[in-house]
Formats: sequence, C-alpha cells, structure tokens
Amino acid sequence: MSGSQAQVQVSEPMPFEETTVATVYTLLSIQMAAADQDQHLDAIYDSVQRLGQLSLNIHDELDAQSQMLEEAEAEMDATQAAVNETNKRIKVLIDANGGSKWCAAVACLTCIVVVLFFLILAGA
Repeated sequence: MSGSQAQVQVSEPMPFEETTVATVYTLLSIQMAAADQDQHLDAIYDSVQRLGQLSLNIHDELDAQSQMLEEAEAEMDATQAAVNETNKRIKVLIDANGGSKWCAAVACLTCIVVVLFFLILAGA
C-alpha cells in the first residue's frame, strides 16, 4: 500500500444477540422519553386550557363591571344635573328675596341661637 492511501480498520461486527439487546434497550429508552414528554405536554395542555377558561371568566367579569360603571356614570350625570338645577333655583330665590344680605342675617341669628342654647345648657 502506498503512503497516500489511509488504512481503514474494520472492527468485528457485534454478535446478533448483543445488537438486538442494545437496539431493544435504545428503543425502550426512546419510548420512555417519548412517554415522559407526552405527560409533560398533557400537563402543559391542561394548564393552557385552565388559563384560557380563566381569561374568559376575567373577560366576562370585566364586561359586567364595565356595564355597572356605565350605569353608575349615567346616574351620577342625572344627579349632577338635578343638583345644578336646584342650585339655579336657590340662587333665583335668594336673588328675588333680597340677595345675600338676608342669608347673612339668618346665619348670624342662627349662630346667636346656638350660643344661647349652649349657655342655657351650661347653666342648667
């Protein structure tokens, strides 16, 4: 043989029994790994299903709360309109009856009555 050609060493083939046992062992290992992966995938699938259901429940709850907020907002708008209308009427009534001078007189008289009340209670 010349120096440019490489020698290939061929090992003796394994006996039939050893090859079969090694192959069966390898196949069993692959099957066990596949079964383990299937179990993990099933667990992941179940988790994804639960998360999907949970997200649907959250969506439904948010829709219900959004509806309640819209109803509360409408009620607040109606109440605010009623308060504004009442304030306008009170202002007209105050202006028609002499304005704020009467309010100041009523407030002053109320303070005097309250002070007298406490003086009477303190003396009793």
